[in-house]
Amino acid sequence: MVKVDRMSKIIETLKSPPQKVDMLHEQIADTYFHRKTHSRKNKRINKPFDIGLIGPVAIVVVALLIVGWWIFGRQYTRFLELRINASKVITIFGKGHINKNAVERFDFRGSARGMSRISAKLIILNNPKKYNWADLSLNFKFPIDFSDRKLYLDLKGNVGGERANLVLRDVDNKTYRVNDICLASNWRSEEIKFGDMKKSMDMSRIIHMRIECGYIGESSEKLNSLIDYTIYIKNIELRKEGF
Repeated sequence: MVKVDRMSKIIETLKSPPQKVDMLHEQIADTYFHRKTHSRKNKRINKPFDIGLIGPVAIVVVALLIVGWWIFGRQYTRFLELRINASKVITIFGKGHINKNAVERFDFRGSARGMSRISAKLIILNNPKKYNWADLSLNFKFPIDFSDRKLYLDLKGNVGGERANLVLRDVDNKTYRVNDICLASNWRSEEIKFGDMKKSMDMSRIIHMRIECGYIGESSEKLNSLIDYTIYIKNIELRKEGF
Protein backbone atom coordinates (compact mmCIF):
# COMPACT_ATOMS: atom_id res chain seq x y z
CA MET A 1 0.00 0.00 0.00
CA VAL A 2 2.85 2.34 0.79
CA LYS A 3 4.37 1.82 -2.66
CA VAL A 4 1.04 2.54 -4.35
CA ASP A 5 0.68 5.85 -2.48
CA ARG A 6 4.16 6.97 -3.46
CA MET A 7 3.56 6.20 -7.10
CA SER A 8 0.30 8.17 -7.02
CA LYS A 9 2.08 11.23 -5.60
CA ILE A 10 4.81 11.02 -8.23
CA ILE A 11 2.22 10.86 -11.02
CA GLU A 12 0.30 13.84 -9.60
CA THR A 13 3.52 15.81 -9.29
CA LEU A 14 4.39 15.14 -12.93
CA LYS A 15 0.90 16.13 -14.05
CA SER A 16 0.88 19.44 -12.14
CA PRO A 17 2.16 22.50 -14.27
CA PRO A 18 5.57 23.87 -13.33
CA GLN A 19 4.33 27.39 -12.58
CA LYS A 20 7.48 28.74 -11.02
CA VAL A 21 9.70 27.55 -13.88
CA ASP A 22 7.31 28.99 -16.49
CA MET A 23 7.15 32.33 -14.71
CA LEU A 24 10.93 32.41 -14.57
CA HIS A 25 11.14 31.64 -18.26
CA GLU A 26 8.65 34.41 -19.03
CA GLN A 27 10.60 36.91 -16.96
CA ILE A 28 13.83 35.98 -18.71
CA ALA A 29 12.18 36.26 -22.13
CA ASP A 30 10.61 39.61 -21.33
CA THR A 31 13.83 40.96 -19.99
CA TYR A 32 15.85 39.66 -22.95
CA PHE A 33 13.52 40.91 -25.67
CA HIS A 34 12.99 44.26 -23.96
CA ARG A 35 16.72 44.88 -23.83
CA LYS A 36 17.15 43.74 -27.45
CA THR A 37 14.41 46.05 -28.75
CA HIS A 38 15.74 48.92 -26.70
CA SER A 39 19.23 48.39 -28.02
CA ARG A 40 17.93 48.39 -31.61
CA LYS A 41 16.16 51.69 -31.05
CA ASN A 42 19.33 53.19 -29.68
CA LYS A 43 21.27 52.09 -32.76
CA ARG A 44 18.99 54.03 -35.16
CA ILE A 45 20.59 57.35 -36.18
CA ASN A 46 18.49 59.99 -37.92
CA LYS A 47 20.74 61.59 -40.52
CA PRO A 48 20.00 65.30 -40.99
CA PHE A 49 18.98 66.51 -44.51
CA ASP A 50 21.88 68.09 -46.34
CA ILE A 51 20.67 71.65 -47.04
CA GLY A 52 23.64 72.16 -49.30
CA LEU A 53 22.01 69.91 -51.92
CA ILE A 54 19.07 72.27 -52.44
CA GLY A 55 21.09 74.73 -54.53
CA PRO A 56 22.58 72.24 -57.04
CA VAL A 57 19.28 70.37 -57.41
CA ALA A 58 17.40 73.62 -58.03
CA ILE A 59 19.97 74.68 -60.65
CA VAL A 60 19.62 71.36 -62.48
CA VAL A 61 15.81 71.56 -62.44
CA VAL A 62 15.80 75.16 -63.71
CA ALA A 63 18.32 74.29 -66.44
CA LEU A 64 16.17 71.38 -67.61
CA LEU A 65 13.09 73.61 -67.67
CA ILE A 66 14.91 76.28 -69.69
CA VAL A 67 16.21 73.75 -72.22
CA GLY A 68 12.79 72.16 -72.52
CA TRP A 69 11.10 75.52 -73.01
CA TRP A 70 13.70 76.52 -75.63
CA ILE A 71 13.16 73.31 -77.60
CA PHE A 72 9.39 73.71 -77.38
CA GLY A 73 9.66 77.35 -78.51
CA ARG A 74 11.75 76.43 -81.55
CA GLN A 75 9.38 73.67 -82.55
CA TYR A 76 6.34 75.91 -82.09
CA THR A 77 7.92 78.72 -84.15
CA ARG A 78 8.67 76.23 -86.91
CA PHE A 79 5.06 75.05 -86.79
CA LEU A 80 3.83 78.66 -87.14
CA GLU A 81 6.20 79.29 -90.04
CA LEU A 82 4.91 76.31 -92.01
CA ARG A 83 1.27 77.05 -91.25
CA ILE A 84 1.41 80.77 -92.05
CA ASN A 85 3.42 80.41 -95.26
CA ALA A 86 0.99 77.75 -96.46
CA SER A 87 -1.98 80.09 -95.95
CA LYS A 88 -3.68 81.68 -98.93
CA VAL A 89 -4.10 84.91 -96.97
CA ILE A 90 -1.58 86.21 -94.44
CA THR A 91 -2.99 89.03 -92.35
CA ILE A 92 -0.19 91.18 -90.98
CA PHE A 93 -2.48 93.81 -89.48
CA GLY A 94 -6.26 93.73 -89.26
CA LYS A 95 -9.14 94.58 -86.94
CA GLY A 96 -6.84 96.75 -84.86
CA HIS A 97 -4.31 94.01 -84.07
CA ILE A 98 -0.82 93.10 -85.23
CA ASN A 99 -0.51 89.40 -86.08
CA LYS A 100 1.89 88.40 -83.30
CA ASN A 101 2.18 84.87 -84.68
CA ALA A 102 4.07 86.33 -87.63
CA VAL A 103 5.42 89.66 -86.36
CA GLU A 104 8.17 89.61 -83.76
CA ARG A 105 8.62 93.36 -83.41
CA PHE A 106 6.47 96.34 -84.30
CA ASP A 107 7.89 99.85 -83.99
CA PHE A 108 7.24 103.45 -84.88
CA ARG A 109 10.63 104.93 -85.71
CA GLY A 110 12.15 108.32 -86.28
CA SER A 111 9.74 111.23 -86.03
CA ALA A 112 6.87 108.73 -85.99
CA ARG A 113 7.58 107.99 -82.33
CA GLY A 114 5.89 111.18 -81.19
CA MET A 115 2.24 110.97 -82.28
CA SER A 116 1.94 107.61 -84.08
CA ARG A 117 -0.13 104.88 -82.46
CA ILE A 118 -2.73 102.15 -82.89
CA SER A 119 -6.15 103.61 -82.12
CA ALA A 120 -9.76 102.86 -83.11
CA LYS A 121 -8.54 99.72 -84.93
CA LEU A 122 -6.24 101.80 -87.14
CA ILE A 123 -2.52 102.35 -87.44
CA ILE A 124 -1.99 106.12 -87.30
CA LEU A 125 1.40 106.94 -88.81
CA ASN A 126 2.30 110.57 -88.24
CA ASN A 127 5.23 112.71 -89.31
CA PRO A 128 5.00 116.11 -87.60
CA LYS A 129 7.85 117.96 -89.32
CA LYS A 130 8.92 118.66 -92.87
CA TYR A 131 11.83 116.71 -94.32
CA ASN A 132 12.03 114.41 -91.29
CA TRP A 133 11.76 110.69 -91.78
CA ALA A 134 9.17 108.54 -90.02
CA ASP A 135 8.21 104.93 -90.56
CA LEU A 136 6.30 101.90 -89.35
CA SER A 137 8.73 98.98 -88.96
CA LEU A 138 7.73 95.29 -88.89
CA ASN A 139 10.24 92.52 -88.16
CA PHE A 140 8.95 89.00 -88.80
CA LYS A 141 9.59 86.02 -86.50
CA PHE A 142 10.66 83.91 -89.46
CA PRO A 143 11.02 84.45 -93.23
CA ILE A 144 7.68 85.16 -94.89
CA ASP A 145 7.09 83.94 -98.44
CA PHE A 146 6.09 86.96 -100.57
CA SER A 147 6.60 85.12 -103.85
CA ASP A 148 3.45 84.46 -105.90
CA ARG A 149 1.59 86.89 -103.66
CA LYS A 150 0.28 90.44 -103.76
CA LEU A 151 0.29 92.92 -100.92
CA TYR A 152 -2.95 94.77 -100.14
CA LEU A 153 -2.94 97.94 -98.07
CA ASP A 154 -6.19 99.58 -96.99
CA LEU A 155 -5.12 103.14 -96.22
CA LYS A 156 -5.83 106.82 -96.65
CA GLY A 157 -4.24 110.21 -96.00
CA ASN A 158 -5.36 112.93 -93.67
CA VAL A 159 -6.07 115.42 -96.46
CA GLY A 160 -5.17 113.50 -99.60
CA GLY A 161 -2.03 113.72 -101.69
CA GLU A 162 0.20 112.16 -99.02
CA ARG A 163 2.80 109.71 -100.25
CA ALA A 164 4.16 106.56 -98.68
CA ASN A 165 7.05 104.25 -99.52
CA LEU A 166 7.19 100.48 -98.99
CA VAL A 167 10.51 98.79 -98.22
CA LEU A 168 11.18 95.03 -98.03
CA ARG A 169 14.33 93.26 -96.84
CA ASP A 170 15.23 89.58 -97.20
CA VAL A 171 17.38 87.33 -94.99
CA ASP A 172 20.48 88.25 -97.02
CA ASN A 173 19.94 91.94 -96.22
CA LYS A 174 18.93 92.83 -99.77
CA THR A 175 16.28 95.54 -99.98
CA TYR A 176 13.75 96.77 -102.48
CA ARG A 177 11.67 99.94 -102.44
CA VAL A 178 8.28 100.79 -103.85
CA ASN A 179 8.22 104.59 -103.91
CA ASP A 180 5.44 107.14 -104.04
CA ILE A 181 2.27 105.29 -103.15
CA CYS A 182 -0.13 108.22 -103.50
CA LEU A 183 -2.99 108.39 -101.01
CA ALA A 184 -6.46 109.89 -101.16
CA SER A 185 -8.53 111.34 -98.34
CA ASN A 186 -10.93 108.38 -98.56
CA TRP A 187 -10.22 104.70 -97.99
CA ARG A 188 -8.59 102.83 -100.85
CA SER A 189 -7.13 99.37 -101.25
CA GLU A 190 -3.67 99.58 -102.81
CA GLU A 191 -2.54 96.44 -104.64
CA ILE A 192 1.23 96.00 -104.87
CA LYS A 193 2.76 93.40 -107.17
CA PHE A 194 6.28 92.07 -106.74
CA GLY A 195 7.18 90.99 -110.27
CA ASP A 196 10.23 93.26 -110.58
CA MET A 197 11.49 92.46 -107.09
CA LYS A 198 11.97 88.75 -107.81
CA LYS A 199 15.07 89.52 -109.86
CA SER A 200 16.85 91.49 -107.15
CA MET A 201 16.05 89.64 -103.92
CA ASP A 202 14.72 86.39 -102.46
CA MET A 203 10.99 87.06 -102.24
CA SER A 204 10.40 83.73 -100.49
CA ARG A 205 12.43 84.82 -97.45
CA ILE A 206 11.34 88.32 -96.46
CA ILE A 207 12.22 89.14 -92.87
CA HIS A 208 11.44 92.88 -92.65
CA MET A 209 8.87 95.32 -94.01
CA ARG A 210 8.37 99.00 -93.35
CA ILE A 211 6.11 101.81 -94.51
CA GLU A 212 7.73 105.23 -94.69
CA CYS A 213 5.97 108.56 -94.70
CA GLY A 214 7.61 111.91 -95.31
CA TYR A 215 6.95 115.34 -96.72
CA ILE A 216 9.08 116.61 -99.61
CA GLY A 217 7.12 119.76 -100.42
CA GLU A 218 9.00 122.56 -102.08
CA SER A 219 7.76 125.50 -100.02
CA SER A 220 9.16 125.67 -96.52
CA GLU A 221 10.85 128.45 -94.63
CA LYS A 222 12.42 126.00 -92.20
CA LEU A 223 13.29 122.37 -92.72
CA ASN A 224 11.72 121.42 -89.38
CA SER A 225 8.58 123.52 -89.70
CA LEU A 226 5.49 121.84 -88.28
CA ILE A 227 3.08 119.96 -90.55
CA ASP A 228 0.19 117.54 -90.12
CA TYR A 229 1.26 114.61 -92.26
CA THR A 230 -0.73 111.54 -91.26
CA ILE A 231 -1.43 108.18 -92.87
CA TYR A 232 -4.18 105.86 -91.64
CA ILE A 233 -3.81 102.10 -92.22
CA LYS A 234 -6.74 99.76 -91.67
CA ASN A 235 -5.49 96.50 -93.13
CA ILE A 236 -2.24 94.87 -94.34
CA GLU A 237 -2.63 91.52 -96.11
CA LEU A 238 -0.65 89.17 -98.32
CA ARG A 239 -2.79 87.14 -100.72
CA LYS A 240 -1.90 84.35 -103.08
CA GLU A 241 -2.22 85.38 -106.70
CA GLY A 242 -5.62 84.43 -108.05
CA PHE A 243 -7.23 84.38 -104.60
